[in-house]
Amino acid sequence: MFLDEPTTGLDSYTAILLMQTLNKLSSQYGTTFILSIHQPRSDIFEKMLDQLIILSTGNLIYTGKVNNMVGYFTQYCDLPLPSKFLNPCDYYIDCCSIDTRSEEMRLKSCAVLKKLAQKWQYYAEQQSYTEQQSCTPTTSIAQNYKFVSSSVGFIEQVKVQFFRSLKLSIRDKLTFFGSLSEPIIIGLVNGWIYYRPVANNKTQDPTILRTITASIYTGAALQSYLVLIFETYRLCEVDMKMYDMERLKVNRVVTPQSFFVARKLSKFLIEDFPIPLIFSIITYFMFGLDESHGENNNTCKNFFIYFSVTLLMHQTSTNLALISVSLSRNFSQASLVGNLAYTLQSFACGFFVNAAKMPVYVRWTKYITFLWVSFGALLSNEFTSKSNSTYTGLLNSLGFPSNWITDPIVILFCWVIGMGGVVICLLHLKTIDISQVNSNVKFKNHSDNKNENKKSSSSDLEKVEEIQVDKISELHKEDVGVDVELRNINLKVNTNKKETIQILNDINAKFVKNKVNVIMGPSGSGKSTLLNYMANRLNSNDSFFQFSKQYKYTGQIVVDDGEIVTDNVNFSKMCSYVKQNDDHLLSRLTVWETLYYASKLRLTHLSDTQQKQQVEDIIMSLGLWHCKDTLVGDEWNKGISGGEKRRVSIGVQLLTRPKVVILDEPTSGLDSFTASTIMELLHKISHNTTVIVTIHQPRAEMFYKFGNVLLIAKGGYVVFNGTPTEMETFFFSNPNLRFRCPELTNIADFYLDLISLNTQNEVNEGISRKRVDKIINEWNKESQGMYSEIADTKSTTIIVDGDRKAGFLTGYKVCLARQFKCIIRDINPLVARFTQVPGISIILALYFAPLKHNEISITNRLGLVQQSSSLYFTGMLSNLAVYPQERDAFYHEYADGVFTTASSFFLAYMTLELPMSALASIIYSCFSVLVVGLPRTASNFFITVYGVFVFMACGESLGILTNTLFEQPGFVVNIISIIISIGCGMSGLMSLKMDKVLKGFNYLSPLNYITVSLINYAFPPDLKIVLDNGDTITGPEVLKEYGLVRNNRNWLGAGVVCWFIYRLLAYIVLYIKLHKR
Repeated sequence: MFLDEPTTGLDSYTAILLMQTLNKLSSQYGTTFILSIHQPRSDIFEKMLDQLIILSTGNLIYTGKVNNMVGYFTQYCDLPLPSKFLNPCDYYIDCCSIDTRSEEMRLKSCAVLKKLAQKWQYYAEQQSYTEQQSCTPTTSIAQNYKFVSSSVGFIEQVKVQFFRSLKLSIRDKLTFFGSLSEPIIIGLVNGWIYYRPVANNKTQDPTILRTITASIYTGAALQSYLVLIFETYRLCEVDMKMYDMERLKVNRVVTPQSFFVARKLSKFLIEDFPIPLIFSIITYFMFGLDESHGENNNTCKNFFIYFSVTLLMHQTSTNLALISVSLSRNFSQASLVGNLAYTLQSFACGFFVNAAKMPVYVRWTKYITFLWVSFGALLSNEFTSKSNSTYTGLLNSLGFPSNWITDPIVILFCWVIGMGGVVICLLHLKTIDISQVNSNVKFKNHSDNKNENKKSSSSDLEKVEEIQVDKISELHKEDVGVDVELRNINLKVNTNKKETIQILNDINAKFVKNKVNVIMGPSGSGKSTLLNYMANRLNSNDSFFQFSKQYKYTGQIVVDDGEIVTDNVNFSKMCSYVKQNDDHLLSRLTVWETLYYASKLRLTHLSDTQQKQQVEDIIMSLGLWHCKDTLVGDEWNKGISGGEKRRVSIGVQLLTRPKVVILDEPTSGLDSFTASTIMELLHKISHNTTVIVTIHQPRAEMFYKFGNVLLIAKGGYVVFNGTPTEMETFFFSNPNLRFRCPELTNIADFYLDLISLNTQNEVNEGISRKRVDKIINEWNKESQGMYSEIADTKSTTIIVDGDRKAGFLTGYKVCLARQFKCIIRDINPLVARFTQVPGISIILALYFAPLKHNEISITNRLGLVQQSSSLYFTGMLSNLAVYPQERDAFYHEYADGVFTTASSFFLAYMTLELPMSALASIIYSCFSVLVVGLPRTASNFFITVYGVFVFMACGESLGILTNTLFEQPGFVVNIISIIISIGCGMSGLMSLKMDKVLKGFNYLSPLNYITVSLINYAFPPDLKIVLDNGDTITGPEVLKEYGLVRNNRNWLGAGVVCWFIYRLLAYIVLYIKLHKR
C-alpha cells in the first residue's frame, strides 16, 4: 500500500497512533507499506520504520535499514549526528536540502547535495558488487509468498461503488434536496405556463396548437437538458475525481465498466427514476395531455408512453454528460461539448426548425439525434387522428407519421445502450493521471522601475548575495510588538441541530512581544478557533441565510499590560492573519505579481516605486527571488512548492508591518527542513513584532526558542501557559504530576502525548481522560492569581498607523489587472467564452439558412428567435467557470480589511465580462441576421446584438447572484437552471395562452421583453409570406395572428432596465454577504 504524507495535518500524538496502526497491520496481515513522510517524530523514526529512502531533488541520498543510517552518514559522509539533535532524520534532511533563502546558501547547499549523492552512488555500487558475490541464484522469494491481484472482481467493484455513491448522494443534503425539488418546481411552473390550453378537440387556433406543441417539446427536452447541465458539473467536481484516483496506474482498483454500472444503478434508485416520474406525473396532467387530442383516449396507456419517453431521455442526458466529462474533466470544456451536442439535438428535433423542410445538407442529422425521436413519439402519441385533418396536418407538416410510438421507444432504448458503450470506451481510451500536472511556467516581471530593464540575471544574483537573511528584521526595525493577554475567553457554537457546544472554556493566556508564541494541543482542541476569534474571522463561513450568529463568545483581550482593553473586533485591526492553507492565492499569478498587487492594496500611502522596493525586500528576505517569476500554481498546474506558497502568504501579511502576526499551522504539510526555515523566518520577524502560531509537530531544537507556550486540551481547556522552561518545571515539580521527559525524546511531543486522549479503545480512553483531567485541575490551581481581573472597563478603540484601506479607484485597478491576467493565462474558461456562442451560431446557420417566405418560415422564424434565448444559459456557464475563484480570493482580502467596498471588485469583473459578452453577441448576430436571413438591415442587426447581449449579461447576473448566495456549486447549478428554464418557457413564443398571473410575473424577466422585441423585428412590414393555399400575408398580420404585436422601443428599454435591476440585485447580495462575514 502506498501512502502519500499520511501524517500531514495531524498532531504528533495522532501521528504516532496512525503509525502504530500501520505497524500492527504490517505484522498481522503481511502488508508492505510504502509511505512518504515529512516530519517524523524521533520515536516513529527509531521504532516504527524498517527501511528508509532519502531523496532530494530527485537524487538518491540513502536507502537501507533505518538502524544503519546514522552509521552510514558518520562513517562514509563525515556527518556525525550532533548531540543537540534528538531526531536523526531531521538533521540529515537538513543536510541534503537546498536552501533558497539566498544565492550563497543555495550554491553551498547544492554542492553538499551533489557530494552526498556521489558518495551514495559509489557506496551503492560497492554494496551491489558484494551482494552479487554472496547471492544464491536458486533462491526464490516467491516460494514463500502467495501473490494475489490487488483488484477485486467486477461484482464486488460494482457493489462497493454502488453503496458509496448512494451514501454520498444522500448525505449531500443540499444537492440531493435540489435534485428532487427541481422536477417538482419545473413541473409545476411549466404545467402552469402550458396549463390545459384547449377545451375543444376540434380547434384550429394556431396559438393553441403552438402552445400544445411547445408543451410537448418541453416534456421531451427541457428536463433532460437541465439534468445534462447539473450532471456535467457534478461529475467534474465530485465523481470523476474519485474515479481518476482509483483508476491511477498504481491503483487500478476499478474498471470503467464497474464505475459506469454502479453509478447508473445508484442514481437510478434515488434520481434517474424518481425525477422523470415526478416530472411526468405533474406535467402530463397539467398540460392536459390526459384529454387526448387524437383517437387514443386511454389515459393510462398514453401516460405510460409519455413517462417511458421522459425516462429514456433522462438516461440519454446522463450518458451525454458522462461522454462530455470523459473527453475533458474541466467543466468549461465539458459543458461546451454537452451544450453544442444538445444544441444540435434541439435544432434537428423539428420544433424550432421544421424537420421535413430543413436544408437537405443537414436534414439527415435528425436521424442521429435522440431528441427528434422522442419529440416525434410524444407528438404522435398526442395527435394521431384519422378524423381530424388539423392534427394529421400538423404531424405531416412537422414530418412525423401517425402511430409512430413503438419504434421511437426502441430507438431511444438503443441510444441509451449505445451511449453507455461509448462512455466505457472513452474511459478506457482517455485516462487522466491526476498525479501529473502541467509544467510550471515563468513570466518575466514587467515592473516599471527605471533600471529594471537594465538588470541581467547575473546582477540579480549578485544583488541577492549581498542581502543577508537578517534583512527581514530591517523591514520592521521601526515597529515594536505588543504583549497580549487573553482574559476569560469562552466560546460556544450553535449547531444545525439546535445544540450548543462549548469550544473554548475560560481561556486565560499571555503572549509576549518579540518572541514566537505557540499554541499547541491535539486535533479538535480549539486552537484554530482561538486564532479565528482573535483575528475576528469566526463568522467568515456563515451562510447568507443565517440571521443569528453561529458563534457566541465572551471575554477580553488586554494589550501592553492593561494600557488597552478591547474585544476581538478592535484587536483584529492590529493583526495580520495567515490561514492554514494557501487556497486564497490566485494560481495564475506569479510570486512577484501576487505580492505586488497585495502591496497596491495595502500600501496605498506609498508611491509605486516604494511599493515595488518593499516587494523586492520581502521577496529577497523570504528567499523567493529564484521563483519570483514563477506562477503560484494549483493541483492541475505546477507552480511553486508548498513551502514557497506558505512564504508568499506570510509575505503578503508582512507588507503592512503588523504589530501582531497570527499564523494557523504554518508548517503543516511541509518537510522538516522547510518547516524549520519557516520557523526561523518567524523568529526573525518576531524581533519587532508579536508572533502567535499554532503548531502540531514542532522540532525539538525549536522548542526552547519559543516565547510563551499555550497548551490546550480537548474541550478547549487550558493545560499550561508559560515559557518552555516553566512548562518543564510545572509538569515535573508538581507533586501530583511528576512527569519527566525521557532522554532522547522530543519534549514537545512528550507533553502533547500527556494531554491527548487515546480513543482506540474504552480502557485507553478512560486512562488518558483521567490523566488529562488531573493535569487540567492542577493547572487551574497553579494559575490562580496569575491573571488579574479587569472589571468594568470599557473597550478601547485601537488606532493603527498602518490601518489604511484601498480606495475604490485603487481597488478597481488592481482587481481589473489581476483578473485580466488570470483570464488570459487560463485557456479553458477563455476558450469556453469564445467558442460556445460561435459554435451555436454555426449550427444555427446550418439549420435555418436561408430563411424563405413560405408558411413553414413562420414557425422557423419563431424557432430562430426562441433559440437565441438559450444564450441565457451560456452567460450562466461562463460565470460559473470564472467567478467562484475570483470571489473566494476577494472574500479573503476583504476579511484582511484591504477593501473599503465590494464595488471595485464588482465593477472590475463587469469591465472584463461585458466586452466579451458584446463580442459574442456580434458574432451571433452576424450568423443569425446576415447568414440566416433575418431582415438584413442595420437596425435589425444592432437590435439583435443588443438583445443577445442582454441575454448573456442577465445570465451572468444570475450566476453572480446565486454563486454569492450559495457556495455549494451543485446546488447553484440546479437553482440557476430552474430560473433560466422557466424564463425561457415564459418568453412569449412557446406558450401563447399563459395565465394572467404568469404574465404579470413575466414582466420580471428580460426574456419577455427582448424575445418579443426581436420577433417584431423578424416580421417587418415589408415582409410578405405566401401560405400553402396561395394567399399572401404580411409580417404585422402574422404578429397579430399570434398576439405578439408590441411597442418595440418601450420593450427594448424595459429589457435593459431589467438587466440593470438584476445586476444591482447581485451587487446588493454581495454587499450583504460581505457585511455578514
